[in-house]
Amino acid sequence: MSNVVTDWRKAVVAQLDASLQDGEFTVLSAKRDGPSPDRKLCCVYKDRTTPRANANPGAFMAPVLIVRAWLPKPAQPRPRGHRQPGTAQPDPAPLEQLEMDLWSTLDPIRALPAIGIYFEIAETEIDFDDWGVQATLTAWVRRPLP
Repeated sequence: MSNVVTDWRKAVVAQLDASLQDGEFTVLSAKRDGPSPDRKLCCVYKDRTTPRANANPGAFMAPVLIVRAWLPKPAQPRPRGHRQPGTAQPDPAPLEQLEMDLWSTLDPIRALPAIGIYFEIAETEIDFDDWGVQATLTAWVRRPLP
């Protein structure tokens, strides 16, 4: 059985799988937390749906997809002159690049008229602890009628 939200999730997964950092990520339709120590991993899952507040009441809904992408975290550098493992954080540039790559990868499919959905990237957030980026996608879709 297919519906607009499932079709949207599948389109997002396909786009990320083909294009996120030249297709170097393993992309799954699944919810997952925690770091990915050994591979570039991206997970996409449906979070929630709310009515679209600024539309005809009840006519539109706003489903939300969460995209989480992780890079293998590099070893923490040792502070200069110390022999103990370091407490200095690795350079955040790879995460900043991943955040920008998520935006540019998803931008071409923000309008999917064939399935009747339009979405925006509502926000992105870098997770330094798990060494990844989370994007929240919010859609505009006509609510199915009974």
